[in-house]
Formats: sequence, C-alpha cells, structure tokens
Amino acid sequence: MRTKLAGLLIAASLIVPATAIATTTAASAATATNAVATTACHHTSTWSRPPTAATTYPAGPAGTVTVAPGPGGLKVVSVHANHAWSSLVDTPSGNSVDVYFRHLTSNVKFEVGIEGNNLMQRVVTTCK
Repeated sequence: MRTKLAGLLIAASLIVPATAIATTTAASAATATNAVATTACHHTSTWSRPPTAATTYPAGPAGTVTVAPGPGGLKVVSVHANHAWSSLVDTPSGNSVDVYFRHLTSNVKFEVGIEGNNLMQRVVTTCK
C-alpha cells in the first residue's frame, strides 16, 4: 500500500505543484486520524407506562436518574452520577427529559419521552 501511495505521490508531483501534494497528504493523514478516533455507541430502548410517582431508572454505567410526573409530562427529580462521572441535566421537564453523563472518553445520554399512545420510551445511549 505504501509503495502504491509513494508511486502516486511521485506521479502527482510531475503534474501537480508540491503545495497541492502537501495539502492532499495532510488531509489524508487527518482523515486517517479521525477514523481511529471514531467512537462506538450502544443504544438500549425500553417501553413502559409513564411513572405515577418518582421512579429511579438506570443510566447505563453512569448512574441513575429519578423521573416523576411534571409540567408537560415528566420532570427530572434527581440525578446520581457514579464515582468519577459528571452529569448535566439538559432538559429538566416536558414531554421528554434528557440527562448527559461523562467520564473521560465515555458518554451516556439518558432520554425519556412520552409518546402519543401514552407510553414512555426510555433510551440510554452509551458511547466509548
């Protein structure tokens, strides 16, 4: 592969100015670096009836979120982040609520929403 790339670069240098080659090579290196940094995510979806009282749900490896009935449907009552995790309540109340957790390079999004059929969908997305 390197031999082919070197051959292409040598052939290109005969046709294209050297600055264009350097730009192309830098862009290829950046693309390769970004490909290595791609994260893998896992989604878990659960359907249930909306809570009638404060109920605690797991948020993957990050901790738990307590949700209760509230204005517009639901509200986040509390968040417990496990050791070394941080949390951010993005949407505290409404038809759906969102809480984000972070630990080093891992991220968890906890989302709960009430659908039109009066069922609640809970989605936990974990990315590493």
